[in-house]
Amino acid sequence: MDVLLTDFVEALTDELHEATEKVKFLSKELDAKELQSKEHIGTINQLQSELKYSADELERRRLFSAENGDVDAR
Repeated sequence: MDVLLTDFVEALTDELHEATEKVKFLSKELDAKELQSKEHIGTINQLQSELKYSADELERRRLFSAENGDVDAR
């Protein structure tokens, strides 16, 4: 009986160790994905800023051209 209990405890200990290692691995993987997501969000924000700047610049040029009669104000 004592041997069976010892084997059972050892098996549970091994499972717990494996589960702990899996959690550590997945945590590192999750941290890497989180960092990657933050980088992507930063890139998206930068592109949005550039797009807004370009749209504003295009509107300024359109208005300038319309005021000077250079092109139609479409």
